[in-house]
Amino acid sequence: MRVWDGGCRAMARRGPVFGVLAIVILEACGARTSLDASPHEYRCRTDPGAVMVAVGTLHACAVQTGGALWCWGDNGAGEIGDGTTTTRVRPLPITALTNVAQVSAGGDDTCAIQGDGTLWCWGDNSAGELGNGTTTDAASPVRVTALTSVAQVSTAGDHVCAVLTDGTLWCWGHNMLGPLGDGTQTNNQPQLQPVGVTLRCP
Repeated sequence: MRVWDGGCRAMARRGPVFGVLAIVILEACGARTSLDASPHEYRCRTDPGAVMVAVGTLHACAVQTGGALWCWGDNGAGEIGDGTTTTRVRPLPITALTNVAQVSAGGDDTCAIQGDGTLWCWGDNSAGELGNGTTTDAASPVRVTALTSVAQVSTAGDHVCAVLTDGTLWCWGHNMLGPLGDGTQTNNQPQLQPVGVTLRCP
């Protein structure tokens, strides 16, 4: 009997490969292949599609319909957010966060906004880019408690900026050449907490 689930059909049969019982996929979702022998059928689930993707230097993250967050790639500084520093070659659900509205991937760090407006960052923190007042890396999301009602976030190599729902702009992290927009450019003294940025004519 053929099994249909979410518009997909998958069929397979078992066969030995170098003495190991392997599953050989003979019919994938949407494909039609005639089968000999007695096939074992498997359900192929259609998951909600991605609505957003963010790409860092060597890692990436995506948000699914419904707000689930998935990340993969290099994890040397914990930028995947799964509590480890293990490289992930396939998308991994980041269960520490739910109802994610936006994600931004930087060089070796990541930030995400939840539906309640809270901002969370993780990964490399050598320049204070996690915005939590320290320079300690975090392999799991940590909340940027200085900000609430966050509407948008953007991460770069070593600094981060965010816009709140009231239109105010805040930045933190490395300030070499003045990317924080606060009128300074301190090479060796990163800003560990968000600072307000005023948009006005010089």
